[in-house]
Amino acid sequence: MRLFSRTLAPLAGILIAFTLLPAFAADLGGKMSGMLAEVVDTSPARKVFTGVYIGIHGGMDLSSTEVGLGGLGIDGLSGNGEAYGIHGGFDLHVRGTPIVIGIMADWTESNARFAVSPGLLSADLEESWAVVGRIGYAHGHVLPYVLAGYTEADVSAKILGTSIGGTKLEGWVFGGGVEFALNGGLSLALEYRFTDFDKLNFGGPGGLDLETERHQVMAAVRYKFGNFMEGK
Repeated sequence: MRLFSRTLAPLAGILIAFTLLPAFAADLGGKMSGMLAEVVDTSPARKVFTGVYIGIHGGMDLSSTEVGLGGLGIDGLSGNGEAYGIHGGFDLHVRGTPIVIGIMADWTESNARFAVSPGLLSADLEESWAVVGRIGYAHGHVLPYVLAGYTEADVSAKILGTSIGGTKLEGWVFGGGVEFALNGGLSLALEYRFTDFDKLNFGGPGGLDLETERHQVMAAVRYKFGNFMEGK
């Protein structure tokens, strides 16, 4: 896995971003308070971000793959497409602090495809799932957050139009986003994710190697059920 060599920069960026969350949250919260005055949930912030939620998401899926044959690099592939899916999770606003912690699971369908010359080599990212933990800094009804977790994705490949099979990619996902709480248990979120997958081999030693990275920018709508912490 290229986790340490290829994701060091994204991980460092996420850690730096989290140290800036308090100032960012305060500034963003102040700017958004007027814009969302008519629709934000006016209950205490601790109740806003605690509870079980479900949601839908959709956006852009940008992937890049380094291709090797017999241990030699032959080309780099890049492709993009649309992605959409469903997710759910649980958040807890830590008592007496602005910190929100949570866990989320999602399923995503993608149509991202990349190819080397028409008909020579192509690969498709299909459905994927992920389990991530997230931590954020709430300012009123605005929640900037960072996340990290594990993911798997189905991938299929063809050489000269002939399928060489399908398999699963396994990897680690890092990212961040911002969520805005609205009335009626609804919230809107904008999120970025970077995924670093394990090397994938077709054909054993001397065969075809694929090393894939994934970038996703997603918008989400979520609905939070009744607050289980209310009254505690």
